[in-house]
Amino acid sequence: MKKIYFTFFILLNFLLFAQYTSNSLDRIYLNVEDLQFDQIKDVEIENFQFINPTLNFDYGVYIFQVKPFEFIPKKGAKQIKKISTYLKYALNGDKNLFSYDLFDREGKKYITNERGYINIYYHYDEQKRLKEKIRVVKNDTVNHSKYHFNEKNQLLTLSETAVEYDHQNKPNQFKNTKFPNSPYSTVLIYNKNKVRIEERESNEIIGFREFTYSKSNNLIKENYKSRTVFNSYNDKNQKIKSVEFNNKNLYSIENFEYNEMGDLTMHRFRFSGDIKNGTKAESRSHYKYDRWGNKIYVLTEGEINAITTEHFYEIEYY
Repeated sequence: MKKIYFTFFILLNFLLFAQYTSNSLDRIYLNVEDLQFDQIKDVEIENFQFINPTLNFDYGVYIFQVKPFEFIPKKGAKQIKKISTYLKYALNGDKNLFSYDLFDREGKKYITNERGYINIYYHYDEQKRLKEKIRVVKNDTVNHSKYHFNEKNQLLTLSETAVEYDHQNKPNQFKNTKFPNSPYSTVLIYNKNKVRIEERESNEIIGFREFTYSKSNNLIKENYKSRTVFNSYNDKNQKIKSVEFNNKNLYSIENFEYNEMGDLTMHRFRFSGDIKNGTKAESRSHYKYDRWGNKIYVLTEGEINAITTEHFYEIEYY
C-alpha cells in the first residue's frame, strides 16, 4: 500500500511540474479540488515584470490593478444613451425599476440613479479621465470622491488617500493624507509574479492579501489569511473556474461559460459540502445579450438561493 501511495505521489508531482513548465500556467490550478491543500504548489516566474500597475479603491480589497486605467470608452456598433435596470424576485413577481445610467455621445457615464432617490454624478478631466464622483442621497451629498492620475493613467490620489510609486512605476505604499502622522499604513511588496499587500500599525503586520499572476497577467491565486482562491483561464484569458479553500479545506467551486463573442453566459456556484454529499445543489446565473453584445437579461436561480431573481436591462441607443 505504501508503494502504491508513493508511486501516486511521484506521478502527482510530475503532473504538476509538467503543468508548471508548459505554456498553460493559466490552467495549472484547474483541478485543485482533487488535491489536498498542502499538495498544491505555488507558481513562481523568474524575471516577471509588472508594467505600470496601479490601485483601484472602487472594489474594496481588490485594490491591485495589474494594468493602468483605460478611460476612453470602447464604442460598439451602436452608442448607448441609457441603461435601465429592472429587478424581479421570483418568477411570478412584478419587475420594478432599480436603477438607470445615462451616457454621453462619447460613451462616458455621467449619471446613475438608484432606487429613485440616490444619484451618482460623474465628472471628467480634459483627458476624459474620471475626476469626480458625487453620491447624493435625498438631496444630501454623502460622498464626494476626487481622483488624480499621472501621465501613465495610474492613480495618484483618491480624495484623502495618496499613492506612492517606486522607480519602476509600481505602487509601493498608500496612506491617508489627513492623518500624516498616523501609525497605520499599507505597503505593497513584490516578489517575482506575486504582490503582497500588508496593512501595518507602525512595524507590526495586522493584515495582508497576496495575489499571484500568470505570464498573461491573469490572477491565478488569491490569499486572504484563512481564505485561498485558485483561478483558471482559457486561451482567451477568460476566467473559467474558481476554487476556494477555507482554512485549507475545500469550500466552493465556481464555473464560468462564454459564447463565441466572449460574453459570459453561465455562472455556477457549488459548496464543497454539497459536492461531497453527491447532491446537485448549486446556484446558477444565466446571461443574455442583444445583437450588439450588451447585456439585457440575468436570471439567478438554484437550490442554494431561496429566492429566484431576474434582472432586465432596457437599453436606449443614440
